[in-house]
Amino acid sequence: MLDDLRETQESTLAEIASLRSLLAPIRRLPPELLTDIFTYCLPHQRFIRPAPDQAPLLLAQICATWRHASISIPTLWTSLQLRGFQTDTLGDEPLPEETQRVNNLLYTWFSRTKDCPLSLSVLDDSLLLKTVSKKLDDFASRWQHLSILVSEHTHRCLDPSYEYSSLKSFKLHTLEGLDEVLVHDLSGSMLNAPQLTHFIWENDVPQPTPIEMIWENLTHLTLSTTMTIQQCLPILPRLTKMQNLNLQDISTEPGDLPLCSASLPELKALVLCSTEDIYPILNALTLPNLRDFVLNVGLWPHTAILNLFHRSRCPLESLDLFFPPLSEVHLLEFLERVHTTLIELTLQSNAELGPPITDAVLDRLTNTGVGEVLCPKLQVIAMYQCIRCTEGRFADMVRSRLIPFLPRASPIAGEAARPIVDTLKVVEMYDEEVLALGLNPLRKLGLVLKMYSIKDGMPIEPDEEDLERLRKMKEQGLVLRVYSPVTGHYGEEEYF
Repeated sequence: MLDDLRETQESTLAEIASLRSLLAPIRRLPPELLTDIFTYCLPHQRFIRPAPDQAPLLLAQICATWRHASISIPTLWTSLQLRGFQTDTLGDEPLPEETQRVNNLLYTWFSRTKDCPLSLSVLDDSLLLKTVSKKLDDFASRWQHLSILVSEHTHRCLDPSYEYSSLKSFKLHTLEGLDEVLVHDLSGSMLNAPQLTHFIWENDVPQPTPIEMIWENLTHLTLSTTMTIQQCLPILPRLTKMQNLNLQDISTEPGDLPLCSASLPELKALVLCSTEDIYPILNALTLPNLRDFVLNVGLWPHTAILNLFHRSRCPLESLDLFFPPLSEVHLLEFLERVHTTLIELTLQSNAELGPPITDAVLDRLTNTGVGEVLCPKLQVIAMYQCIRCTEGRFADMVRSRLIPFLPRASPIAGEAARPIVDTLKVVEMYDEEVLALGLNPLRKLGLVLKMYSIKDGMPIEPDEEDLERLRKMKEQGLVLRVYSPVTGHYGEEEYF
């Protein structure tokens, strides 16, 4: 009898707990509020990779009520990343089980979106599947963000016969380049995308690829595929809304250069990379609002650069020079044109080019408390294999910008005022250079050292003290970008 009573008690307590759970406040939330909460649970990435331990799939596993609620919220399922799709050993035939998995995923995911705008990233060979290519066509008017990998076995891109009326950003990565037909199809598709503002093309094959799109609508453009100067010049005047322009491979070809003059009032970030002389592009540009300038060139167009900044009179804040074949005299002349507004300076060189950072340059950068200091607003210095100075000279320059000179209590008549110089906050270098230049003791004065391995270019994790300082700098508005000394490029997230 006692056992029966205990069993009855346990079942009654379980029933009471179940009834109490029905009265929990979370079950009485209005659907609109639950929708907002679920939306905040989504990963911050633009393209969501399905995973059972994160939203939206995780939300559907909590209980029947949450499953029904999550499935009925279209905005939870509008973003998808396809990754890990496998083919057979020859690399050209999809495996049946993989085909079924991708087909089921596409149907399950996008069948819940109703008429919402969609985002899709394809990082594998999924374009080999007819189901995926059909979805690209069926949802053409609903695509808002697309990122597509075209592998060596894929012979398809977007279909130019469809209207991509909602497309705002498109990223294309081609492993083997695109033939003339596919470039024509791509151009047709981009011309059918009137809302497109962000376009990125990463091409692993150096080939001139003339592409057409509505250039006047673009605000962000990144092309790592080859563009000739003859192709660039007619396009530049049409980039009236451009804010971020990144041309990673500029080449030249025989022939006359068209006359061009382009004033781009909205452009704030410019990246130009070439092994040849790009002076025609620099001569064509006027950039009154340029803030960030990245230059990676094999020939130094000194006069064209000086004229560009003389015309533009832009408030440049970040200057990044990678492997520039310039002397210390040219460097100083260049810095003098932009030094009043410069906050971040990056310079990378190698033994063949010769280090341009010598005692003469360091003398101009050192805050002696007397006379003009070059780049008085400088807060971040990144130097890679570009320093050749006497022992301790670079550390002295850094130290002079860490300890501010106090103003005189009673200035002497006729004596020049001491310059106002911002405190240097961050120095970025290879680990071996930090040791050779004796910079470690300067950490006690508040300097943050961001170091990279000279062997592989990988970042070395800073200590907790440096991390805390970096957090405070970020809160104060100082932007530190992710940079790779190996490639000489900043991370993609800064441009897309």
